Amino acid sequence: MLDGECWPRVARLHVGLDNLVAARAIVPPVVAFVRNAPSSQIVRTRIAETACNPAFAAMLADELLPMLRARYPVSADPDRVVLAGDSYTGLAAAHAALERPDAFGVGDVHLGHPRLGLREPPCRPARARQGR
Repeated sequence: MLDGECWPRVARLHVGLDNLVAARAIVPPVVAFVRNAPSSQIVRTRIAETACNPAFAAMLADELLPMLRARYPVSADPDRVVLAGDSYTGLAAAHAALERPDAFGVGDVHLGHPRLGLREPPCRPARARQGR
C-alpha cells in the first residue's frame, strides 16, 4: 500500500482487513504500508518519486518485494500481488503493474481528490476483494 502513512491512520485499513479475515471472507494477507519519504517539500518529492517513475517501479519490484518475500509468505505469483495507492501513488501503482507485470498482477488506483470533482476524502478505505 503506497502512501503507507495514510491507510492505517485515516482509512483504518488494518481494521477492515482484520474484520474480513475474522469473517473468513479473505485469507490473511501480507500488507506492507510503504510510507512517503520524509521531506520538507513532501508534495514535490512525492510527485517526483512516484508519478510514472521507472526507478520507483524497479525499487518496488527488485528491492521491496524480495525483502518482503525473505521475511513473510508473499506469493511468487504476480497475480496474487496487489500494489495500491491513492492519487499520485495510485498512478505509481498502476504504472508499476504495467511496467513490471512479472512482479505485480494488479495496480489498484484510488482517486478522490476534490480538484477532480469527486467528493470522497483522499484516503478512503479500500474495498478488499478476493482473487482477481
